Amino acid sequence: MYKFQVVDIIFNDFLLEGGDDCEYDGVAILDDWTLSGIYCGNDTPPYFQSSGELALVMFYSDSSVVSPGFSAAVNFVPGIYKTYHDYV
Repeated sequence: MYKFQVVDIIFNDFLLEGGDDCEYDGVAILDDWTLSGIYCGNDTPPYFQSSGELALVMFYSDSSVVSPGFSAAVNFVPGIYKTYHDYV
């Protein structure tokens, strides 16, 4: 049995170019390769905690409108205990 860490992400400031379906600028959050959400404009992402040891934050942008951007705090916190049988 071992204890793993999960990823906590808290967005502090968030202002990107908006648009239908966040097609111009945005932040995509993936939880263990599964899309958790896509955010843009002033739609600040909610508090996020990964379900496992992997989280991915992807920022994408076009070159047409300049916005302030975003800042986030990332922390690694203890997860739950896992055994080998949890993975087979």
